[in-house]
Amino acid sequence: MLVLRGFIAFTLITSWACGGGIDKTFDKVILISVDTLRADYLGAYGAPAGLTPALDEFAESSTLFEDAITSATSTLPSHTALFYSLHTFIHNAYTGNPPNSHLISPVEVIRRAGYRTASYVGGGQLRPVFQLNRGFGIYEIVNTRNINSKSRGKDRLARLEMAADKFLDQYGHEPFFLFLHTYEPHHPYDAPKRFVEEVQAFKVEIGSVELDAPLVEFEDGLGVSPEAWVANDRRLQYAAEVRYVDDFINKLLNRLRELELDDEVVVIFLSDHGESLGERGLIGHNRFTTEQLRVPLIIRVPGLKAQRIGEPVQLLDVMPTVYSLLGLEQPYPFLGTDLTPVMIGNAPPWSPLGRLRFSENKGTAAVLQGPWKAIFKIEPVQRSSVKLFNLVEDPGELVDQRPMYPELAAQLVKEYERLLLRHKDLKKLFPRDGCWSRTG
Repeated sequence: MLVLRGFIAFTLITSWACGGGIDKTFDKVILISVDTLRADYLGAYGAPAGLTPALDEFAESSTLFEDAITSATSTLPSHTALFYSLHTFIHNAYTGNPPNSHLISPVEVIRRAGYRTASYVGGGQLRPVFQLNRGFGIYEIVNTRNINSKSRGKDRLARLEMAADKFLDQYGHEPFFLFLHTYEPHHPYDAPKRFVEEVQAFKVEIGSVELDAPLVEFEDGLGVSPEAWVANDRRLQYAAEVRYVDDFINKLLNRLRELELDDEVVVIFLSDHGESLGERGLIGHNRFTTEQLRVPLIIRVPGLKAQRIGEPVQLLDVMPTVYSLLGLEQPYPFLGTDLTPVMIGNAPPWSPLGRLRFSENKGTAAVLQGPWKAIFKIEPVQRSSVKLFNLVEDPGELVDQRPMYPELAAQLVKEYERLLLRHKDLKKLFPRDGCWSRTG
């Protein structure tokens, strides 16, 4: 087993999956991360039919997880948690600090096992300075995030499409791990005109938000004033971006079919976090509403029947699942859970009371269990700041239930504190000494 060089001795309580997983291993994986994509803007998750036909068709041959959440509601910490399968409170990536060199990258383990590793990303918070390029033989910025007067309305995803095609043409029949990332539909929402026209032609109506609702919180950097956001119906522009991404996915899946790789490649589709589009007056991300926490997670494993799974999962589970599908041993105990046993019908390894899930970003944490979600300030934990919501009875998260259930709210905070204590030594591998700046 690969070990951490100079690793600090520590004990981890992990949720190892019980029972057997998928007995066949694979040697080709494509992991696709679509930045800022809400789950409910995909037809497979309840959006109007016709908005995302390629992804809906993909979902019909895949395992779709209906209840997946992110580990952080901004790009860098979410992707760090995704690749390392470690909670945000451990890696502190929202401050911009990279992991200690003693911690081996899971992607590096894949590369050493004989896989060709390549990544084509949208820059921004995935620039090499943040060191998520560790282990990738190719790490190229395909700058789909540069939205300026020259790129407005252009086919910015064309470069990502060409990069993926070139890689698959050259290396598609070798063992590989390919990571593709785009900032579409990250703000400012500006899809090529034809996708806006297509959405308008469908007369797609998404969400029940009144456009004249007051915007109580407006994230900096949206590239438009609150008044213009309402007047121009940015939800329509966002939907057009999603339609644009779906077109890219269609081209990628067609390319796999052309190369006759359909029966060989595991394809994992997800988003790093969602987006508020006016609900409760919120716009943007970096908060913990359902619209921002909930993400799509769809995994197509050749030979595995299509299904929808309602068990609670998180992006932390992706890397353990990748390792299981590749037949690799984890370089350290991942904090996520291998989902392959659940995918073949085994009982989930968590408590019948419900799985505890954690998300954290910029001094705030969320703990979810069953229908309940607690949100509170941290660093240090501020118990007086706790808000408690019942997501089944109150999906709009409008009524704070803490006054009615103070003990439950306190218990969820205690679970977070137990997690901190349990993994305090692992946290030392992510010192804040060398961080550059706090990122958005």
